[in-house]
Amino acid sequence: LNVLSLPRTTYIFFMAKESVLTYFVKKSWMLYVLGFFFIASGLGKAIEISSFITLVQSLLGKSIWAGIAALIIPPVEVAIGLALAFHIYPRYSSAGAMVLLTVFTGAFAYNYFVNGVEDCGCFGALEIFKTSPLISFIRNFSLMALAVLCFRYPLSHESALW
Repeated sequence: LNVLSLPRTTYIFFMAKESVLTYFVKKSWMLYVLGFFFIASGLGKAIEISSFITLVQSLLGKSIWAGIAALIIPPVEVAIGLALAFHIYPRYSSAGAMVLLTVFTGAFAYNYFVNGVEDCGCFGALEIFKTSPLISFIRNFSLMALAVLCFRYPLSHESALW
């Protein structure tokens, strides 16, 4: 393979020190997307907290712990979303996003397959984000993949705020 016979753009691509995936992650658009979804999700649940408490109690039972969990989850989601959007400890916040997405997707899968519930309650009162169960699963798995990539390829120290 004669490198000089390759088109200039191909040559530059092969000579780059970073992979394309690392380049896109360092440009941090993935953190903004994750942050947006977590902020929207937390605010949507906080707007109509009573329906979210009912949803959590349908999963965990009507205990005091279910109510406490339902009151804690929306502010935690907003905090993780803000941390992602403003690049505050991006590796830790993407790890938190992975954990929450895994728990939420598992809870929705259980509720969907066992109880027949079709609304994941992901965005609470925000009707614009209401989707079919298949789209909800695809969205959650896509967001999990973004969180894994952000964790695996963290921002460089120059572009992170903290």
